[in-house]
Amino acid sequence: EDDDESQELCQELAESDLPNGVASEQIAGCRAHLSVWSDDDPELMNAHVFEEVIQFLKERFGLFLFDNRLGQWR
Repeated sequence: EDDDESQELCQELAESDLPNGVASEQIAGCRAHLSVWSDDDPELMNAHVFEEVIQFLKERFGLFLFDNRLGQWR
């Protein structure tokens, strides 16, 4: 997503506790964000797949990842 709402979200996230080595300017300066969603999985049968996607995005693209469900950076 790359609209005004997305830029506002990035600015809000820049004010949260950031991972070590990440400057608030880096997050606030992001022009877009990618939302990754999973289906309901109350028994966490497929949680490992979601974790694999997160790790892939971090390793392959060096993305900053904020876990909305946990309310923290990963």
